[in-house]
Amino acid sequence: MDRIYRQYEARLKPGSMTGHEVEMPLVMKRNGMQPALEDVSSMLLAIPKIERGWEPKFESLIINGERRTEYCTSVVRKINGFADEVTTDMTIGTMELVIGPENDLSSNEEKLKRRFSVIMEAAERTGIATLGLGIQPFQKRSFDNVIPKSRYLYLAEHFGDDLIDMTVTAAAQIHVDVSKESAVRTLNTMIGFSPAIIALTANSTILEGDIDNRQEFRGTAWSVMARNNVIEEERVGTPARFASIEDWFIRVVEFKPILIARGNDYLHFGKNNPGSFSRFIERGRWLFQQ
Repeated sequence: MDRIYRQYEARLKPGSMTGHEVEMPLVMKRNGMQPALEDVSSMLLAIPKIERGWEPKFESLIINGERRTEYCTSVVRKINGFADEVTTDMTIGTMELVIGPENDLSSNEEKLKRRFSVIMEAAERTGIATLGLGIQPFQKRSFDNVIPKSRYLYLAEHFGDDLIDMTVTAAAQIHVDVSKESAVRTLNTMIGFSPAIIALTANSTILEGDIDNRQEFRGTAWSVMARNNVIEEERVGTPARFASIEDWFIRVVEFKPILIARGNDYLHFGKNNPGSFSRFIERGRWLFQQ
């Protein structure tokens, strides 16, 4: 693990860039419900027709036990060594926009506006509306909502009914570029602000067509999994302040792995996995040496 940590630490380069991952629920204008896979694919394919430079991607999906690739699952636009992408999250009706980093927040905001103007036009052409909410307002929680990519089907199988609340949620993240010298200070500052940020931006008061008392439903979904011992309790709530980068790294590698990307495939861990990620690495090294 020490070698892996040194590789991670070496990647912390000086910089001040930020990048967004924004998720938004998609609904059909005619009924307010989640679009079908065909509708989302049509919306994504409309984007390159509106703006040049977008390349459609057709990821393998598992439908009725068969691998199929006729549905567009994302469009990608590469600029200055970075990629912007419009795709889906775990659920069919959650659109995810990932944009390459910019040097300041105003540039990020301007880029988000440009990308969303194209997305909203593509949605309009296909009878879809984009919502600035953290949840599908009318769709029932169901594993039928999950897009049939292999990694998401595995997560549904791994977590079982404890994952059901995540089948209607959306979220947003901001990636912050930091140097080795500023990493701990930046991380601890963001931890301190996180409760206020959630309180100011949460907007998930409608659940399955009824008013819900919870303001931020994805946090509720994670808390349920923690209470049922499906994920570690440390993954929920505001974490303690970190004393060093190594302190943060140790915290993360002590979590149990669920799946790891291996090229175009995934290495899956069952519920009876060997423990933490660090334990898995130690066992793997020991077996290799034998």
